[in-house]
Amino acid sequence: MKSLLLILLTLSTSVLFAQQDRTVKLKNGSEIRGRLLDLDSTGVRLQTKDGSIWSFASNEVAGIEKFTPKVSGKGIFLRAEVGVVGGSELSPSILFSNGYSFNEHWDVGLAIGWENYFWDAYVPFLATGRYNILNKHWTPFVEVSTGYLMPMRNWDNNSGGLGSGVKLGYTKYFGNRMGFSTSLGYRYAYLKEVNSWWDDFITIRHANRIELKFALTFK
Repeated sequence: MKSLLLILLTLSTSVLFAQQDRTVKLKNGSEIRGRLLDLDSTGVRLQTKDGSIWSFASNEVAGIEKFTPKVSGKGIFLRAEVGVVGGSELSPSILFSNGYSFNEHWDVGLAIGWENYFWDAYVPFLATGRYNILNKHWTPFVEVSTGYLMPMRNWDNNSGGLGSGVKLGYTKYFGNRMGFSTSLGYRYAYLKEVNSWWDDFITIRHANRIELKFALTFK
C-alpha cells in the first residue's frame, strides 16, 4: 500500500514537470521538445528528455508552443487505482483494471482488487464503463461499475454479495499513453451472511459508501 502511494506521488510530480514541456520550432524546419529553462530577447534554452541542454539564438527560432500530447484513443488499457472508501467505516481500496478503449470517449473493462466491508476483507470483481467527456489530453469523465464482492475468509457462512457504483473524475494525460486521474464517487453493496449456529439465520447488510480515488492509466 505504501509502495503504491509512493509510486503515485512520484508520477504525479512527473505530471507537473511534463506540463512545462515546450516545442521549439526552428526556421530550418526542425522541432525540438523539452523543458523550458530560459527565454529572453537573446534566445531560448531548454532541456530534452535525455538531459541534454540546447540553446538557440532568437534569429534561429520561428516559434515556441506548449507541448500538447495526442492521447492514444483506440486500444487496450491498464489502470491502477488507490484510495479510500468511507461510510460506516473508513477503508483503503485498491483496484486494477484491464479493458479496451473504443475511441477517445468510451472504454470498458474488468477490475479486481481489495476492500473492507463491515470490517471483513472482500475481493471485488467488477465490470466498468467510462465516458470521457472531452476529446483532449485533459477531460472530466463519468464511470459506472457493477459486479460481485467475494469474501476473503469465512466462506462457509459469508456468501459475499453484489456491488455497484458511479463516480465523477478528471484525467490529465502527460503523454500519449499515460494519464493521472482523481475521482469522487458513490458505492453500494448488498452482502449476505448465514449464521449456521442459529437455525441458518441470514443477515443482510446494505453498505452505502463514498469513495475518493487516485489512478494511473496506461494505454
